[in-house]
Amino acid sequence: IGRSQREFGLYYRLVPQMRAIHKMEPLDIEECIHLFINIFTCRTSFTTMANWTSYSEWVAGLDMTDAYRYYRRSLQLLMAHYGGRVLVLKSPAHLLCLPELHAVFPRARVVHVHRDPARAAGSYCSLAEAVQISLRNHVDPLAIGRIWGQLWAPALDASIAWRDNADFDVLDVQFRDLVADPAATVTSILDHFGLEPDDRIGDSVAAYLAAHPKDEFGLHTYELGRYGLDANVIHDQQRRYVEFFDVPLEGH
Repeated sequence: IGRSQREFGLYYRLVPQMRAIHKMEPLDIEECIHLFINIFTCRTSFTTMANWTSYSEWVAGLDMTDAYRYYRRSLQLLMAHYGGRVLVLKSPAHLLCLPELHAVFPRARVVHVHRDPARAAGSYCSLAEAVQISLRNHVDPLAIGRIWGQLWAPALDASIAWRDNADFDVLDVQFRDLVADPAATVTSILDHFGLEPDDRIGDSVAAYLAAHPKDEFGLHTYELGRYGLDANVIHDQQRRYVEFFDVPLEGH
């Protein structure tokens, strides 16, 4: 843990804006997608670090069922230490592998958070650029922007078709609602899945937000044009997704 803290300290000196984009610390909450990196099948991490490569293309063509079986074994190992508790896992990368997720975890309870795709695209591209600053001599913002069309835009459309799996328990949540009233949103999620809300949930959320206010490490700002993207074009391309899930569009 101490070594990891020193490494993060060095990283933040190289890329100070990363704290505002996606803060990472050894003992903080982090995305579960890192478990896939251990077997070199993480579709998002490698494209985030290196853009679209022949390796990315190969991984994108894989049947990810075996990778999800490995992921399940990793979670079982965690459950050996946290038996009887509900694991809450989070990563947008699961959007890229919904059939495999369904095959390996048929009883999973899924919360699908929806955000204006243009805002999601800008946030992703900004994150990818910050990651690459520490890894590459030259960062190509336009190459980062192309990943949206190659990887994420098709995943949003695929999430619509995936809803034919009516036996899978999925709850749709609007990102705007989560930000506006996180305590109420979390309570509604627990209610939907038949989990007993803790009476202290409101106080817990309030205490967390007081300790970690919005923009704690500065504003996360980005311009879509830097990555060769345009909000109106993205909205037009993702119209079916926006209308199907009734996603509110944000200002730009």
